[in-house]
Amino acid sequence: MPSSIPEHGWSMAGAGVALVTEADGTISGEEATGLYHRDRRIVSGMRLLVDGQPPVYLNGAATGAATHRLTYGHWGDSPDPLAVIVRERSLNNGYQEHLSIHCFRDPISLQVEVHLLAGGGTVYHLDQETHSPEDARLLAEALWADGAAKSGLTLKTNLSVNPGTPSSFSWGIKIDVEMPTVRPSTLVTTGDSRLQRALESSAWTFEALTVQEPRTGISFLAAGAPHFLALFGRDALFASILSMVADPRRTLETIEILASYQGKDRHPLTLEDHGRILHELRIGDMGVFDLDPGTAYYGSIDATPLFVVAMSEALCWGISPSQLEPLLPMARSAIAWCRAHTDKFGFIQSVPHDGGIANQNWKDSGDSIVRPDGSVVQGATSPVEVQGYFHQALYGLAELESAFGNRSEAAALFNEAETFAERFHQHFLVDEPCLVALALDASGEPIPVRASNVGHLLGTDLITDELAGRLVDRLFSEEEFSGWGVRTLAASEAAYNPLGYHVGSVWPHDNAVLLRGLAHRRFDSQTRRLAAALVELAVAERHQLPELLGGFPRTQIPEPVPYPASARPQAWAAAVPYQIVTALLGLQPEIHHNRVRIHSVLKDDQRIKISRLRLGERMIDIDARGSDATVSGDIDGLTISVET
Repeated sequence: MPSSIPEHGWSMAGAGVALVTEADGTISGEEATGLYHRDRRIVSGMRLLVDGQPPVYLNGAATGAATHRLTYGHWGDSPDPLAVIVRERSLNNGYQEHLSIHCFRDPISLQVEVHLLAGGGTVYHLDQETHSPEDARLLAEALWADGAAKSGLTLKTNLSVNPGTPSSFSWGIKIDVEMPTVRPSTLVTTGDSRLQRALESSAWTFEALTVQEPRTGISFLAAGAPHFLALFGRDALFASILSMVADPRRTLETIEILASYQGKDRHPLTLEDHGRILHELRIGDMGVFDLDPGTAYYGSIDATPLFVVAMSEALCWGISPSQLEPLLPMARSAIAWCRAHTDKFGFIQSVPHDGGIANQNWKDSGDSIVRPDGSVVQGATSPVEVQGYFHQALYGLAELESAFGNRSEAAALFNEAETFAERFHQHFLVDEPCLVALALDASGEPIPVRASNVGHLLGTDLITDELAGRLVDRLFSEEEFSGWGVRTLAASEAAYNPLGYHVGSVWPHDNAVLLRGLAHRRFDSQTRRLAAALVELAVAERHQLPELLGGFPRTQIPEPVPYPASARPQAWAAAVPYQIVTALLGLQPEIHHNRVRIHSVLKDDQRIKISRLRLGERMIDIDARGSDATVSGDIDGLTISVET
């Protein structure tokens, strides 16, 4: 498990740099605190002293994608603060701090010091970190100060402060980073200030986690900070699909960079194979599973069908066929890989990789697939949600083929999808209360365990409406719905652990996929209920949704219980507020068919406005209040369906 981020600490990122501190801004070297460049911790200690003592932390706030402001008091021997220190921190170009000292009645002279300690360990080996003289030398060379004296890794300055006239100095650490260009995204305004703050936090997170890949020059969304400042196929695809309303062009960039690394040859160490989409690519100086740095690892079975799903979604949201046509052979290769990696019934199968990942679906921990008695399933499995992605990918590729006039290929894919669905119902459906199996084991037997995986089927057409309704009732039962979201594993299961990574915790992105399916199937009351729970979770988490949290019932513990190693900021968690907006509006563009569908489930006193929504060459605005919505802008030739 990665080192933990302090529960009430601060974390931010920008252009492949990440900062994690304690709540008072200190880097103690404990847990995951530090300043990171890509995969390596370059600062493992940072202390601010005023007249030889740490100032008293008063409060702090995130002020942008990669900026924080922390405020401290200095008492000395006085009963009231003699001075206030304001510390502005930024990762916009390397690491920068601006400290200003304010006093109020009498002039004051203070000695301010900053003490640093060099790091050296990679994000997964912080417990083995050594502090070499070379690391200290490099850090000292990168350290700069304006208004303070530098001695090795220590900065000192004496400041005389007069009331009403603050004194200040700046310092920082030069880091060679390339700041990606940040495009303006869709403007979303809501009548709910809580959702509005969550959307603002998401926009900042996306900006903070945008990294430029050096080989292609394409920008991508890193999975999270500080451990996952890397390209993860599954994470990037889900984040882009769930946040389409923010900027569909991000999905195109995600598809393009993953296509550039699509597998060409079979390789037993990396699991590269023709047509396969990568699981993880680190662009720093740490490799994946002891592979050389910069070597892609392909141990995922869901990124490949999701790659095709993302392409079809991009078509729906207005990415032009001319931009997607060069990628069509990659989509065909991805489907071919899926067909070739199945169990005896034709379902995509995860085969454990020695020295790599055992379970290659999104719940990729070794104990995520369990039996009703609580024992961990050994050997190959065919996870249920991946079959939904494949079914959706078949339909998606059929839409793509049809868009390019390949009607016979499209018809064959539609037929294949229907046959696949029939076969799925034969092998995955089980008795109540489970209804649909978590997976098939290596022998093809269904595993009747209640887990959140089945929620991913709601956004596909793999199951019937009747079965979908029964699954929704199951997912919102007390055993599965914690009050903050649906648990990864039902509390009634033998293996349930509310702080188990994939066996009882709650993942916001997992619930956003479920939310997407609820809106697709028009389960209106459940859409509102889950959206409300996720908004309330964002409020409880300083408007920044965590990667995951404990699955304790909210009726028992009213506050969210953090998972110790939850990444923050994290990309697919940041996509959740955008999906909340999309689901509440029931927004389903089909620009390749010149159609936009809206089915708003807002309450009568709720309002959401979307401005500058880019759908290909079009720019449209949507204003929804209650169940009514109006669409304006470049809508000539579009069929607008506002459905109730």
